[in-house]
Amino acid sequence: MATKTDKLTRGQRAEAVRMLESFLGMPVLGCSATTGEGKDAVWKAILALLFPPRDNATGTPA
Repeated sequence: MATKTDKLTRGQRAEAVRMLESFLGMPVLGCSATTGEGKDAVWKAILALLFPPRDNATGTPA
């Protein structure tokens, strides 16, 4: 997660996220507590980790 995205322009945000993803080798979510941008995506990611989708046939995580 990359915080304080409200401090960057939209173009700078996109570039910063791409650079972090390249460096870390994993997806990065940009967010801002000030504007609320990215908050829904962060919660969605947290919930997906806590409650992974299940295979209906076996009941195991998909």
